[in-house]
Amino acid sequence: VTAQYGDTRSSVHLAGALMVAMAWRDAYLTVSLISSLSLPLAVLLLRGSRRVARPGATGRLDFKALRNPTVRYLILGYSLHAWQLYAIRKWFPLFLLTVFVAGGADRTDAAPIAATIAGLALASSSTGPLMGGYLSDRMGRVISASAMFALSGICSWGIGWTVGWPWGAVVLIGIVYGWSTAANSAIYHTSITEASSRDQLGSTMAMQAFLGMAGGVVGPIVFGGVLDLAPEAHEWGLAFSCLGVLAVIALVGLRRLRGLPESQLLAAGKG
Repeated sequence: VTAQYGDTRSSVHLAGALMVAMAWRDAYLTVSLISSLSLPLAVLLLRGSRRVARPGATGRLDFKALRNPTVRYLILGYSLHAWQLYAIRKWFPLFLLTVFVAGGADRTDAAPIAATIAGLALASSSTGPLMGGYLSDRMGRVISASAMFALSGICSWGIGWTVGWPWGAVVLIGIVYGWSTAANSAIYHTSITEASSRDQLGSTMAMQAFLGMAGGVVGPIVFGGVLDLAPEAHEWGLAFSCLGVLAVIALVGLRRLRGLPESQLLAAGKG
């Protein structure tokens, strides 16, 4: 998970660095060509591997897994996490560009710089899943996830109103924001394996991945919609504040999850 988040943020940094020397379309194409190397690498790594099916497995998606309330709350939390995460990933570089322009920078010159710095800031948050998993092993899954959502929620409510601040201060908030948002990923991935029954684990993880990525798709779209509809003077503040609302919803769900007896299945009884 840590490698995954490091790679996705590094792509933003790489695209920004390439835009200094080439047009944005060429930079985008270059990064896309590099990512295409994943297909032959996957073929090489999986060559010779054998699939061993569990006795009695049908391979069909079992929606009965959603009858487990613990699973439902974990999938809700993961979906809100992905919504917030992908909205930040897509829009923070453009927000940083707005900060630079508000500080007097030329928009054309500031675009590659904003992308590069935003990529570096978000890449630094790749330690989030590692530290989030570490904390959840010791403090419990629900408490750790709640703390991360509370921190990311505070950043959500505040960062959008920092246009006009020194860009260094905005980047610092962005690092904390990205770190706290990314930290929840490992917690939810692990929790779903602990809460699910063995015979429904594949279906449970499939639905978590599908609904989570659905949140990741919707998040940037809704964020952009708020930017379009909000008054120009408050567009970024309101757009990021909407992500803060998601954090509040997630905290309510996590509080209810902690009240379920099944939550003691998480983190060896720490909940």
